[in-house]
Amino acid sequence: MDQTNQNPFRENLPQTHTSERNYSSANVEVDYNNNQEFNSPSFLNTPLIAMPEPRLNSHELTDFKSGSFQNNPSAPNPATVDGEALEYKINLDKRERDLRERERNLEAQARVLEEQRIQLQERADHISAIPSGFRPANNFPFFYPIMYHNIQDEIGSTDQKAVQLLYKEWLSLLVALLFNFITALVCMLTFDNKTSNAGDSFGGSLIYCFTIPICSFFLWYRPVYNAYMKDSALFFVIFFIFNGFHVLFSFYMSVGIPQSGSSALIYLIRSISAGHIIGIIFTSITTVLWFAHSFYALSLFKKTYSHYKNRGHSFSEAKSQAYVGFASNATVQSAAVNMATR
Repeated sequence: MDQTNQNPFRENLPQTHTSERNYSSANVEVDYNNNQEFNSPSFLNTPLIAMPEPRLNSHELTDFKSGSFQNNPSAPNPATVDGEALEYKINLDKRERDLRERERNLEAQARVLEEQRIQLQERADHISAIPSGFRPANNFPFFYPIMYHNIQDEIGSTDQKAVQLLYKEWLSLLVALLFNFITALVCMLTFDNKTSNAGDSFGGSLIYCFTIPICSFFLWYRPVYNAYMKDSALFFVIFFIFNGFHVLFSFYMSVGIPQSGSSALIYLIRSISAGHIIGIIFTSITTVLWFAHSFYALSLFKKTYSHYKNRGHSFSEAKSQAYVGFASNATVQSAAVNMATR
């Protein structure tokens, strides 16, 4: 049976051509009509199935665009991730600042310890160089020596500058008191004593010249001298108490209140009003001296307090040193023994 005649698509078979090298090719002509209905049992008659397009509702579309999928609870929320990252960065920056602050504190403590070590070594070398039983001769004050005062020998090299500045503060107080006394004398001679009370200020300035230098030396200069020499918190606290009153006293003297022993600002104003040239000159110098000394004393007070804190001293340490010193005092011990034996 001829298979060609049995082929239902025989009339539509393409024309084949054979090339010289036995390669065959075919020209295919498609005659397809959209309205034509195929009755042949062929796969060409099988209709195509249209798949529905995937659609998302508005909520799912919003979640999809934002990256937050409600149908996937394990998916991370970008907003939550960004917040956690920001919080982690803030905590990290805070830890870095804390570490840098601790590092600076440790470096400061290391410098203080190194300074203390150097001072102790210098003192040990100085003590070892002194013969046994030798005591330096008193050299202060020069006109009647009653104590030994030597910053280069008794104060460590790192603290000598600070003690020298404090000693200059005490010397500047002497200059201010002396010039205040001279100005008060000038005001008493140039002003009317009944209206200006210059005589009372002169008497007060004379008393200050004898009392203030001694009190200031033993109440705040010598304690701070011993504080730097012995690195004692107790002496530092004594200095802060009495030198604080001294700073207030210096500003009080700068005002020049009548009958207060001062011949500063108020007397300068009176001299200008009265037109006394000599009084203006002397009161101007006195006012400048008192104000300069006041601010100089205040600045040294702040520097000494900073040194006190950097050394790690505290008021509780000062109290313990006071208790130990009070208990080890020979007079106190003898008094306690006498009371116990009665």
